[in-house]
Amino acid sequence: MATKIAVLSQKGGTGKTTAVRTLTDVMRLAGLKVLAVDLDPQGNLSDYFDVDPQADPTIGDVLAGRASAKQAVHDDLMPANLTLAEAELTLAGKMGRELTLRKALFYDNEHGVLATNDDKAELLIESSIFGRAPKVVGGLHHLLNIGRIGKLSITGSRFQQGFEGHLIRSRAREAVISYNFIHDGVRGGASYEIELAAGGLATVIGNVIGQGVDGQNPVLLAYGTEGRAWDRNELYVAHNTFVHYGWLPAWFMRVFDDRVGADTKVFAVNNLLVGPGVFWLAASGDFAGNRHATRGMLQDIWTNGLELPPGAMWRGSGVDPKRINGRDLSPKAEFEWPVGTRAIAPLTNWTPGAYQR
Repeated sequence: MATKIAVLSQKGGTGKTTAVRTLTDVMRLAGLKVLAVDLDPQGNLSDYFDVDPQADPTIGDVLAGRASAKQAVHDDLMPANLTLAEAELTLAGKMGRELTLRKALFYDNEHGVLATNDDKAELLIESSIFGRAPKVVGGLHHLLNIGRIGKLSITGSRFQQGFEGHLIRSRAREAVISYNFIHDGVRGGASYEIELAAGGLATVIGNVIGQGVDGQNPVLLAYGTEGRAWDRNELYVAHNTFVHYGWLPAWFMRVFDDRVGADTKVFAVNNLLVGPGVFWLAASGDFAGNRHATRGMLQDIWTNGLELPPGAMWRGSGVDPKRINGRDLSPKAEFEWPVGTRAIAPLTNWTPGAYQR
Protein backbone atom coordinates (compact mmCIF):
# COMPACT_ATOMS: atom_id res chain seq x y z
CA MET A 1 0.00 0.00 0.00
CA ALA A 2 1.32 3.42 -0.95
CA THR A 3 1.94 6.11 1.64
CA LYS A 4 1.10 9.69 0.75
CA ILE A 5 3.01 12.64 2.22
CA ALA A 6 1.78 16.18 1.56
CA VAL A 7 3.93 19.24 2.23
CA LEU A 8 1.89 22.41 1.98
CA SER A 9 1.63 26.01 3.10
CA GLN A 10 -0.06 29.02 1.58
CA LYS A 11 2.92 31.18 2.49
CA GLY A 12 5.85 31.36 0.11
CA GLY A 13 9.44 30.78 1.10
CA THR A 14 8.70 28.27 3.85
CA GLY A 15 10.82 25.46 2.37
CA LYS A 16 8.11 23.30 0.83
CA THR A 17 10.06 22.46 -2.32
CA THR A 18 13.25 21.81 -0.36
CA ALA A 19 11.42 19.47 2.01
CA VAL A 20 9.85 17.49 -0.84
CA ARG A 21 13.05 17.07 -2.84
CA THR A 22 14.98 16.06 0.31
CA LEU A 23 12.35 13.50 1.30
CA THR A 24 12.31 12.15 -2.25
CA ASP A 25 16.11 11.83 -2.45
CA VAL A 26 16.41 10.18 0.97
CA MET A 27 13.66 7.65 0.36
CA ARG A 28 15.00 6.77 -3.08
CA LEU A 29 18.47 6.22 -1.59
CA ALA A 30 16.79 3.90 0.90
CA GLY A 31 15.54 1.82 -2.01
CA LEU A 32 11.93 2.99 -2.00
CA LYS A 33 10.02 3.72 -5.18
CA VAL A 34 8.86 7.33 -4.91
CA LEU A 35 6.56 9.37 -7.10
CA ALA A 36 7.03 13.13 -6.54
CA VAL A 37 4.21 15.47 -7.56
CA ASP A 38 4.95 19.13 -8.23
CA LEU A 39 1.92 21.30 -7.36
CA ASP A 40 3.54 24.69 -7.83
CA PRO A 41 3.01 26.49 -11.18
CA GLN A 42 6.57 27.80 -10.89
CA GLY A 43 7.82 24.24 -11.40
CA ASN A 44 10.83 24.49 -9.09
CA LEU A 45 10.61 20.85 -8.03
CA SER A 46 10.39 19.78 -11.68
CA ASP A 47 13.45 21.87 -12.46
CA TYR A 48 15.42 20.32 -9.58
CA PHE A 49 14.81 16.84 -10.98
CA ASP A 50 15.79 17.99 -14.51
CA VAL A 51 12.42 17.37 -16.09
CA ASP A 52 12.10 18.92 -19.55
CA PRO A 53 10.26 22.28 -19.18
CA GLN A 54 8.23 21.27 -22.27
CA ALA A 55 7.20 17.93 -20.78
CA ASP A 56 3.63 17.09 -21.67
CA PRO A 57 1.21 16.27 -20.12
CA THR A 58 1.62 17.71 -16.60
CA ILE A 59 -0.33 17.76 -13.34
CA GLY A 60 -2.26 20.74 -14.71
CA ASP A 61 -3.55 18.57 -17.57
CA VAL A 62 -4.56 15.86 -15.09
CA LEU A 63 -6.56 18.26 -12.94
CA ALA A 64 -8.20 19.77 -16.02
CA GLY A 65 -9.26 16.31 -17.20
CA ARG A 66 -7.08 16.33 -20.35
CA ALA A 67 -4.82 13.45 -19.29
CA SER A 68 -4.61 10.58 -16.87
CA ALA A 69 -2.27 10.62 -13.88
CA LYS A 70 -0.24 7.77 -15.40
CA GLN A 71 0.30 9.73 -18.62
CA ALA A 72 1.66 12.71 -16.66
CA VAL A 73 4.49 10.79 -14.95
CA HIS A 74 7.96 11.61 -16.31
CA ASP A 75 10.90 9.79 -14.67
CA ASP A 76 8.95 9.22 -11.45
CA LEU A 77 7.86 12.84 -11.27
CA MET A 78 4.57 14.46 -12.13
CA PRO A 79 5.75 17.92 -13.22
CA ALA A 80 4.05 21.32 -13.10
CA ASN A 81 4.21 24.48 -15.17
CA LEU A 82 1.99 27.48 -15.83
CA THR A 83 -0.80 25.24 -17.11
CA LEU A 84 -1.42 24.40 -13.45
CA ALA A 85 -2.40 28.01 -12.77
CA GLU A 86 -4.89 27.79 -15.65
CA ALA A 87 -6.31 24.57 -14.19
CA GLU A 88 -6.73 26.23 -10.81
CA LEU A 89 -8.85 28.98 -12.35
CA THR A 90 -11.03 26.37 -14.06
CA LEU A 91 -11.44 24.31 -10.90
CA ALA A 92 -12.31 27.33 -8.77
CA GLY A 93 -15.73 27.50 -10.40
CA LYS A 94 -16.36 23.74 -10.15
CA MET A 95 -15.16 22.64 -6.74
CA GLY A 96 -17.50 22.48 -3.80
CA ARG A 97 -17.08 24.91 -0.95
CA GLU A 98 -17.56 22.39 1.84
CA LEU A 99 -14.72 21.59 4.22
CA THR A 100 -14.72 18.95 6.95
CA LEU A 101 -12.20 18.88 9.78
CA ARG A 102 -12.24 15.62 11.69
CA LYS A 103 -9.96 14.56 14.55
CA ALA A 104 -7.78 17.62 14.11
CA LEU A 105 -5.65 19.26 16.80
CA PHE A 106 -4.97 23.01 16.89
CA TYR A 107 -2.69 24.27 19.68
CA ASP A 108 -0.84 27.56 20.12
CA ASN A 109 -2.09 29.11 16.88
CA GLU A 110 -2.86 32.74 16.14
CA HIS A 111 -6.27 31.42 15.03
CA GLY A 112 -6.81 27.65 15.03
CA VAL A 113 -8.99 28.07 11.95
CA LEU A 114 -9.60 31.38 10.22
CA ALA A 115 -12.31 31.52 7.54
CA THR A 116 -13.03 34.56 5.40
CA ASN A 117 -16.40 35.64 3.96
CA ASP A 118 -18.12 33.33 1.46
CA ASP A 119 -21.86 32.87 1.96
CA LYS A 120 -21.80 29.63 -0.06
CA ALA A 121 -19.08 27.97 2.02
CA GLU A 122 -19.78 25.39 4.71
CA LEU A 123 -17.47 24.16 7.46
CA LEU A 124 -17.99 21.02 9.55
CA ILE A 125 -15.76 20.36 12.58
CA GLU A 126 -15.97 16.97 14.27
CA SER A 127 -14.08 15.43 17.19
CA SER A 128 -11.31 18.03 17.19
CA ILE A 129 -9.41 19.96 19.87
CA PHE A 130 -8.63 23.68 19.90
CA GLY A 131 -6.56 25.02 22.76
CA ARG A 132 -3.65 26.86 24.31
CA ALA A 133 -4.13 30.27 22.70
CA PRO A 134 -0.90 32.31 22.51
CA LYS A 135 -0.49 34.45 25.63
CA VAL A 136 0.04 37.70 23.78
CA VAL A 137 -1.45 40.69 25.59
CA GLY A 138 -3.66 42.54 23.13
CA GLY A 139 -3.35 39.78 20.53
CA LEU A 140 -7.01 38.69 20.67
CA HIS A 141 -6.25 35.25 19.29
CA HIS A 142 -9.53 33.36 18.83
CA LEU A 143 -9.34 29.57 18.85
CA LEU A 144 -11.86 29.52 15.99
CA ASN A 145 -12.58 32.60 13.89
CA ILE A 146 -15.20 32.13 11.18
CA GLY A 147 -16.34 34.83 8.76
CA ARG A 148 -19.66 35.23 6.98
CA ILE A 149 -19.95 31.75 5.52
CA GLY A 150 -23.11 29.85 4.75
CA LYS A 151 -23.00 27.28 7.56
CA LEU A 152 -20.79 26.29 10.49
CA SER A 153 -21.33 22.98 12.28
CA ILE A 154 -19.29 21.89 15.31
CA THR A 155 -19.83 18.62 17.16
CA GLY A 156 -17.94 16.41 19.60
CA SER A 157 -15.06 18.86 19.95
CA ARG A 158 -13.15 20.58 22.76
CA PHE A 159 -12.23 24.25 23.10
CA GLN A 160 -10.03 25.24 26.04
CA GLN A 161 -7.24 27.48 27.38
CA GLY A 162 -8.16 30.74 25.71
CA PHE A 163 -6.41 34.04 26.33
CA GLU A 164 -8.17 37.37 25.73
CA GLY A 165 -9.73 36.18 22.46
CA HIS A 166 -12.88 34.06 22.14
CA LEU A 167 -13.02 30.27 22.13
CA ILE A 168 -15.48 30.31 19.20
CA ARG A 169 -16.24 33.33 17.04
CA SER A 170 -18.61 32.97 14.12
CA ARG A 171 -20.43 35.23 11.69
CA ALA A 172 -22.02 32.36 9.75
CA ARG A 173 -25.52 32.61 8.35
CA GLU A 174 -26.33 29.33 10.12
CA ALA A 175 -24.44 27.86 13.06
CA VAL A 176 -25.09 24.48 14.68
CA ILE A 177 -22.95 23.98 17.80
CA SER A 178 -23.85 20.66 19.38
CA TYR A 179 -22.44 18.26 22.00
CA ASN A 180 -19.11 19.98 22.58
CA PHE A 181 -16.93 20.72 25.61
CA ILE A 182 -16.38 24.48 25.30
CA HIS A 183 -14.76 24.92 28.67
CA ASP A 184 -11.96 27.38 29.33
CA GLY A 185 -10.88 25.79 32.60
CA VAL A 186 -11.08 27.12 36.15
CA ARG A 187 -8.36 29.72 35.46
CA GLY A 188 -9.23 30.30 31.81
CA GLY A 189 -8.64 33.77 30.39
CA ALA A 190 -10.82 33.88 27.27
CA SER A 191 -13.35 36.60 26.48
CA TYR A 192 -16.59 35.10 25.12
CA GLU A 193 -16.80 31.32 25.09
CA ILE A 194 -19.12 31.56 22.07
CA GLU A 195 -19.66 34.71 20.02
CA LEU A 196 -22.25 34.62 17.24
CA ALA A 197 -21.32 38.09 16.11
CA ALA A 198 -23.54 38.58 13.06
CA GLY A 199 -26.73 36.97 14.31
CA GLY A 200 -28.22 34.50 11.85
CA LEU A 201 -29.90 31.17 12.54
CA ALA A 202 -28.05 29.60 15.47
CA THR A 203 -28.66 26.36 17.35
CA VAL A 204 -26.61 25.72 20.48
CA ILE A 205 -27.54 22.35 21.99
CA GLY A 206 -26.03 19.84 24.39
CA ASN A 207 -22.78 21.68 25.13
CA VAL A 208 -20.78 22.25 28.29
CA ILE A 209 -19.87 25.95 28.23
CA GLY A 210 -17.48 26.96 30.99
CA GLN A 211 -15.90 30.30 31.92
CA GLY A 212 -12.85 30.63 34.17
CA VAL A 213 -12.25 33.13 36.95
CA ASP A 214 -9.74 35.03 34.79
CA GLY A 215 -12.17 35.48 31.93
CA GLN A 216 -11.92 38.83 30.14
CA ASN A 217 -15.68 39.26 29.68
CA PRO A 218 -18.61 38.22 31.89
CA VAL A 219 -20.62 36.89 28.89
CA LEU A 220 -20.41 33.19 28.01
CA LEU A 221 -22.71 33.15 24.95
CA ALA A 222 -23.01 36.38 22.97
CA TYR A 223 -25.32 36.89 19.99
CA GLY A 224 -25.46 39.84 17.61
CA THR A 225 -22.47 41.78 18.96
CA GLU A 226 -21.72 43.23 15.51
CA GLY A 227 -25.31 43.74 14.44
CA ARG A 228 -27.48 42.08 11.82
CA ALA A 229 -25.89 40.54 8.73
CA TRP A 230 -28.56 38.02 7.72
CA ASP A 231 -32.29 38.11 6.98
CA ARG A 232 -33.20 35.32 9.40
CA ASN A 233 -32.16 35.87 13.01
CA GLU A 234 -33.19 33.15 15.46
CA LEU A 235 -31.31 31.74 18.44
CA TYR A 236 -32.11 28.30 19.88
CA VAL A 237 -30.32 27.35 23.11
CA ALA A 238 -31.23 23.98 24.61
CA HIS A 239 -29.82 21.46 27.08
CA ASN A 240 -26.51 23.21 27.68
CA THR A 241 -24.62 23.23 30.97
CA PHE A 242 -23.24 26.73 31.57
CA VAL A 243 -20.57 26.91 34.27
CA HIS A 244 -19.17 30.12 35.74
CA TYR A 245 -16.31 29.79 38.25
CA GLY A 246 -16.06 33.42 39.29
CA TRP A 247 -17.61 35.12 42.30
CA LEU A 248 -19.07 38.08 40.45
CA PRO A 249 -22.24 37.34 38.42
CA ALA A 250 -21.89 36.25 34.80
CA TRP A 251 -24.13 36.81 31.81
CA PHE A 252 -24.65 33.21 30.77
CA MET A 253 -26.26 34.51 27.59
CA ARG A 254 -26.54 38.01 26.17
CA VAL A 255 -28.44 38.96 23.04
CA PHE A 256 -27.48 42.39 21.72
CA ASP A 257 -30.96 43.17 20.42
CA ASP A 258 -30.12 46.87 20.20
CA ARG A 259 -27.69 45.89 17.42
CA VAL A 260 -29.17 42.78 15.84
CA GLY A 261 -32.77 43.95 16.08
CA ALA A 262 -35.56 43.66 18.62
CA ASP A 263 -37.44 41.26 16.31
CA THR A 264 -34.79 38.56 16.86
CA LYS A 265 -36.39 35.35 18.12
CA VAL A 266 -34.81 33.65 21.13
CA PHE A 267 -35.81 30.22 22.48
CA ALA A 268 -34.01 28.74 25.48
CA VAL A 269 -35.09 25.50 27.15
CA ASN A 270 -33.69 23.07 29.70
CA ASN A 271 -30.35 24.76 30.28
CA LEU A 272 -28.46 24.27 33.54
CA LEU A 273 -26.84 27.44 34.88
CA VAL A 274 -24.07 26.73 37.38
CA GLY A 275 -22.67 29.57 39.45
CA PRO A 276 -23.81 33.16 39.96
CA GLY A 277 -25.24 34.95 36.95
CA VAL A 278 -28.25 35.96 34.87
CA PHE A 279 -29.78 34.21 31.89
CA TRP A 280 -33.27 35.28 30.87
CA LEU A 281 -32.80 38.79 32.26
CA ALA A 282 -30.13 39.42 29.61
CA ALA A 283 -32.33 38.46 26.64
CA SER A 284 -36.01 38.58 25.74
CA GLY A 285 -37.73 35.53 24.27
CA ASP A 286 -39.32 32.21 25.20
CA PHE A 287 -37.66 30.52 28.19
CA ALA A 288 -38.70 27.29 29.92
CA GLY A 289 -37.13 24.55 32.02
CA ASN A 290 -33.91 26.46 32.71
CA ARG A 291 -32.52 25.85 36.21
CA HIS A 292 -29.91 27.52 38.39
CA ALA A 293 -27.53 25.31 40.37
CA THR A 294 -24.43 25.57 42.49
CA ARG A 295 -21.20 23.75 41.73
CA GLY A 296 -21.82 21.51 44.71
CA MET A 297 -25.03 20.21 43.12
CA LEU A 298 -23.10 18.52 40.30
CA GLN A 299 -21.57 15.05 40.39
CA ASP A 300 -17.94 16.24 40.71
CA ILE A 301 -17.10 19.49 39.00
CA TRP A 302 -13.34 19.16 39.60
CA THR A 303 -13.12 15.97 37.54
CA ASN A 304 -15.51 17.21 34.84
CA GLY A 305 -18.40 15.29 36.33
CA LEU A 306 -20.77 18.06 35.24
CA GLU A 307 -23.99 16.08 35.31
CA LEU A 308 -26.68 16.21 38.00
CA PRO A 309 -26.31 13.07 40.13
CA PRO A 310 -29.18 10.66 40.76
CA GLY A 311 -31.63 12.12 43.24
CA ALA A 312 -30.68 15.74 42.53
CA MET A 313 -33.58 18.17 42.87
CA TRP A 314 -33.52 19.23 39.21
CA ARG A 315 -33.41 15.72 37.75
CA GLY A 316 -36.35 15.28 35.40
CA SER A 317 -37.53 18.87 35.83
CA GLY A 318 -37.15 19.97 32.22
CA VAL A 319 -39.92 20.69 29.75
CA ASP A 320 -40.61 18.73 26.57
CA PRO A 321 -38.14 20.21 24.03
CA LYS A 322 -39.56 18.50 20.96
CA ARG A 323 -41.85 21.30 19.80
CA ILE A 324 -40.11 24.60 20.29
CA ASN A 325 -41.25 27.02 17.59
CA GLY A 326 -41.83 24.00 15.36
CA ARG A 327 -38.38 22.52 15.99
CA ASP A 328 -37.23 19.45 17.88
CA LEU A 329 -34.57 20.59 20.36
CA SER A 330 -34.29 17.29 22.22
CA PRO A 331 -30.67 16.11 22.61
CA LYS A 332 -29.72 13.08 20.54
CA ALA A 333 -26.20 12.65 21.93
CA GLU A 334 -23.76 13.78 24.63
CA PHE A 335 -20.13 14.84 24.53
CA GLU A 336 -17.85 11.88 25.17
CA TRP A 337 -14.43 12.55 26.70
CA PRO A 338 -11.81 13.23 25.32
CA VAL A 339 -13.51 13.98 21.97
CA GLY A 340 -16.55 12.71 20.16
CA THR A 341 -20.15 11.99 21.08
CA ARG A 342 -22.21 9.08 22.26
CA ALA A 343 -25.80 8.60 21.23
CA ILE A 344 -28.52 8.57 23.87
CA ALA A 345 -31.77 6.65 23.75
CA PRO A 346 -35.02 8.54 23.12
CA LEU A 347 -36.33 10.07 26.34
CA THR A 348 -39.69 11.06 27.77
CA ASN A 349 -38.29 12.63 30.94
CA TRP A 350 -35.94 15.58 30.51
CA THR A 351 -33.16 16.76 32.81
CA PRO A 352 -31.76 20.30 32.32
CA GLY A 353 -28.19 20.47 31.12
CA ALA A 354 -25.92 18.70 28.64
CA TYR A 355 -26.13 15.28 30.29
CA GLN A 356 -29.13 13.01 30.69
CA ARG A 357 -27.19 10.11 32.23
